[in-house]
Formats: sequence, structure tokens, C-alpha cells
Amino acid sequence: DGNTPEPEFTEEELAQQELEAKIAEAKAYLESTDFKMTVDYYATMTAEQQEELSTKRAEARAFLKENGL
Repeated sequence: DGNTPEPEFTEEELAQQELEAKIAEAKAYLESTDFKMTVDYYATMTAEQQEELSTKRAEARAFLKENGL
């Protein structure tokens, strides 16, 4: 038809952008929850909150490690 615009980004570029966004999100999560791992703060949390925080932080670290960071 001739009026079809070319895609702005290739599939590879889109995948890279998505990966970079997820990496930034994982880093931001770790940074924003660092203070919660201090003894004073951690002790005020319930066992469930401690488990959730520890699990999510471990997942974020594993994701970053899997992606070479």
C-alpha cells in the first residue's frame, strides 16, 4: 500500500529497552529497601513482612546477576 510506516524500533531494540527497564526497576527496588534491612528496622517487621522483603530482594539480586550485573 506504501503508506505503512516503518517500525520505529526493531524487535531486538524493543527487547533491550524492556530488559533495561526491568534492570532499572530491580536496582531501584533494592536501593529503596536497603534501609529496611538494618537491624533496628527489620526487627519491627512481622515474620511475614521479613520473609516477603527477603524473598523479593533475593529475586531482584538474582535477576541482576543473571543479566551480568
